[in-house]
Amino acid sequence: MFISFRIIKKILKEDKNYLHLLVISVIMFPILLILIYN
Repeated sequence: MFISFRIIKKILKEDKNYLHLLVISVIMFPILLILIYN
């Protein structure tokens, strides 16, 4: 969890379109949860 968080922070610093990434993450996360728990 912490490793992926560091990677995300690194991406946020490098990528100017980090809001776009964030939106994708927020959309994908519930979809992944639904797929895992079904």
